[in-house]
Amino acid sequence: MRSRRLPFSPDGKLIAGAGYDKTIQIWNAASGQPTKTLTTEDGYNVALAFSPDSKTLASAGDDDNITLWDSAGGKTLDTLKGHDRNITGVVYSPDGKSIISGSEDNTLRVWDAKSGKSSSVLSGLHSGAVNAMVTSPNGSLVAVAVDGDYMVRLWDAAAPDKDPILLSGHTGTVYSLAFSPDGKTLATGSFDDTLQLWDTTTGKNQGVINTDNTVRSIAFSADGKLIATGASNGTVQVWDAATNKMLAELKGHTESVTQIAFTADGKHVISSSQDGSSRVWTWE
Repeated sequence: MRSRRLPFSPDGKLIAGAGYDKTIQIWNAASGQPTKTLTTEDGYNVALAFSPDSKTLASAGDDDNITLWDSAGGKTLDTLKGHDRNITGVVYSPDGKSIISGSEDNTLRVWDAKSGKSSSVLSGLHSGAVNAMVTSPNGSLVAVAVDGDYMVRLWDAAAPDKDPILLSGHTGTVYSLAFSPDGKTLATGSFDDTLQLWDTTTGKNQGVINTDNTVRSIAFSADGKLIATGASNGTVQVWDAATNKMLAELKGHTESVTQIAFTADGKHVISSSQDGSSRVWTWE
């Protein structure tokens, strides 16, 4: 199955893949063996997110709804309805109490994860499909990047009526986002072949790293000292977050690296690619 999104569960045990055949495949992250196939009746799934406790998987796509699944048993738990066009991004808040979704109906919706009800609707924050959406570690900020838009919107989750901070500096579509562990820095990756770092309080640009390829995925190490990027040409790069210097370039994938993460000790990088493979790298 060829997947567009390959999120890892927070406990590191599972990987989920959304296919073009109206199925969701769940794999054991350690063995790479499939453990469960979930089948949706309507629509293709283009957005996936695990809850912080890894027990629930949220899927969304072109049927305008969000489906919540028991990630272990594969049963449908709930269906969240409210958007009226394709849903292209979905994330959980770090405490697991809220789900945030972005749609081609030009809205962001905040959902109560327990009741399934939409608690707020934010209109006019973007136009077009959501390429990437991520919450800060404490859940206070939501960053959104959309198709064809070179800016990133940084939204205060506690003040939905407040205008978002606009991060302007890229010269190509932004495909990937990641907050540093302390939430003070946002890393953004773009079609313009750069990785850019931003102060999340002021919105000021803190640095531009030339990566020589489109950045499709980003991850910080647990201590915030390292940044890993996955590129559209299949390479994985590791950067020093303080000096912006490249520490390693890892080659093996043959297509875009769409998901990337550090192990807890920062010594290994886990990557998943549109070539259908996942790899564990010792980068030092």
